Amino acid sequence: MAGWIKIHRKIIDHWIWTDSKRLKWWMDLLLLTNHSDKKVMLGGKLVVLKRGSFHTSELKLSERWNVSRNTVRNYLNALEKDTMITTKKTKNGTTIIVHNYGIYQDNDDYKKQKTEQLSEQQNEQKNEQQSEQQNEQKNEQQSEQKKDNRLNRTLNKTKELKNIKNDKNVKNMKKEKKNYKVFDFFQENGFGFITQYIVEDINYYLDAFCQDSDEILIAALKIAKDRNKVNWGYAKSILNSWLQMNLSNYDQIKAYEAQYKAKKKMQNKQKENYKSKEKTPSWLTNQNQNTAVEVDEEFEKDRAEFLKKLNAHWGD
Repeated sequence: MAGWIKIHRKIIDHWIWTDSKRLKWWMDLLLLTNHSDKKVMLGGKLVVLKRGSFHTSELKLSERWNVSRNTVRNYLNALEKDTMITTKKTKNGTTIIVHNYGIYQDNDDYKKQKTEQLSEQQNEQKNEQQSEQQNEQKNEQQSEQKKDNRLNRTLNKTKELKNIKNDKNVKNMKKEKKNYKVFDFFQENGFGFITQYIVEDINYYLDAFCQDSDEILIAALKIAKDRNKVNWGYAKSILNSWLQMNLSNYDQIKAYEAQYKAKKKMQNKQKENYKSKEKTPSWLTNQNQNTAVEVDEEFEKDRAEFLKKLNAHWGD
């Protein structure tokens, strides 16, 4: 792409000037922007890209700048929030419109006309794109959010998600923070070091229980600890038994465990009552009685002999 671009001195006072990396990206965007209307094929259709805009994608920019797609998205969102650009996302990529392109790149006679034209164009495009853009952003956010949640659980528990734009993302964020407690409880209660295998195991059970997954996993760990079975394998056996019985939320599991304890207590009580009511075997009773009779007869015999000798002595 031949030619050159103009840079106004007041960019020195702009926030982007203090960040050399992001300033370089901004210069790159300006160089990529079409300096005149251009016809291109997008999705099998011939479209006209107006002067001051160009078509690209987050993937292309991430490869061009050697950064992640998430970094590119955050940067474009920052520029759009600062009214420096407008983005139009489609299935075929992203069209970027640079604000005030004509003001800084045109001659003085052309400025006013192009400024008004660009403003009208941007307003028209925003109105047409609003519904489609919101749907595209929502789908991309949900997909990226799911990936980020898994990374946050295992690699960075203190990182907070920003720019939440709908109720579903808020709920996901709260659920994710709760899941941190499972890993904390595991390590703080003597279950050992969390390996990558155990992390994948825990994530599996967090997904397997549709509701209250965080509380359910902690409950299984508590039961294992109370039974002096402080190991992940025993806790897994408890979780598997709950899944087999189709216990899907914390209230159901709590009710089941309470019923199980009550039943166990009743069984132990019945066993103790049975032992206390057992009779002494008849053979043991008879043996004791026979021994008593034998002892009594022997005693009477000795007593009679003693009295006989005593009478004989005093009779002399």
